Amino acid sequence: MKIIDFHTHIYPDKISQKAVKSVGDFYNLDMSGGDGTAQCLLKSGKKEGISNFVVHSVAVDGAHVQIINNYIADECKKHNEFYGFGTMHAEYSDKLLELERLRSLGLYGVKIHPDTQMFNMDDERMY
Repeated sequence: MKIIDFHTHIYPDKISQKAVKSVGDFYNLDMSGGDGTAQCLLKSGKKEGISNFVVHSVAVDGAHVQIINNYIADECKKHNEFYGFGTMHAEYSDKLLELERLRSLGLYGVKIHPDTQMFNMDDERMY
């Protein structure tokens, strides 16, 4: 039987601790349970009996959309336990082209997070 954690976040090793701290600070949460890396997620999931993970990350500006989408796609290629969702941001210039590229990368959906991305859900730039 598969047990899937549908909402997980992973970050590149070189920024994972900073990203986890930032999320904890934003939501005033204790984030001491992990370091935000793919390896930490896999290890903690195995311990809890979780077989698969939908992995996300959020672009805090338009400049990081492709970088993050590439990272998530690469991690999904390395770990067949992962199902990846890309990210999008209101400031990103060619949203439709990037959405098509997400499909070609094998990603299954898009994560947007307007409160941390600092735009309104009904922002016309997201239409």
